[in-house]
Amino acid sequence: MAIAASTLDSLLDFMAGGILWFTHLSMKNINMYKYPIGKLRMQPVGIIIFAAVMATLAVLGDKFYWWIDPIGAILLAIYTISNWSVSLVGQSAPPEVLQKLTYLVIMHSQIKRIDTVRAYSFGVLYFVEVDIELPEDLPLKEAHIIGESLQIKLEKLPEVERAFVHLDFECEHKPEHSVLSKLPESQP
Repeated sequence: MAIAASTLDSLLDFMAGGILWFTHLSMKNINMYKYPIGKLRMQPVGIIIFAAVMATLAVLGDKFYWWIDPIGAILLAIYTISNWSVSLVGQSAPPEVLQKLTYLVIMHSQIKRIDTVRAYSFGVLYFVEVDIELPEDLPLKEAHIIGESLQIKLEKLPEVERAFVHLDFECEHKPEHSVLSKLPESQP
């Protein structure tokens, strides 16, 4: 039994390494037409798949091994799933990241006001959304150059996967992108 348990443990370690290696290789193979934002979220998906395999083997192993092995595998699966699911649901970036982003936006050229700075997890890195106010009489070409250069500056940060910059001439309107309008209505 000890040899079989050790063999299974080694096999699972080998499989975990294989899954992580495959996801790492898959992330490097970029096809901009099939995956326009890249494959940086492949690693969390691989870890979730491994966690599901571990949980399934926790259940199957119960018939052959002592109770601690399946419970350990289930706990590992729950930990991995809960740890990675937080980064996949769009949790807000910590205040220090938001401060860093806001500072970069403030220091950028010709920005009158900042309306919104958001950063949220979407896999390993953050998606950033910035709404800025530019002078109303600024020519479209100049406004585009300002917005695009800000986007490039934000995307150079190591913690940012993708940045979206929205340009406007005023900040007095209601937010244009509301999550509340997409929520299902509650039933009485």
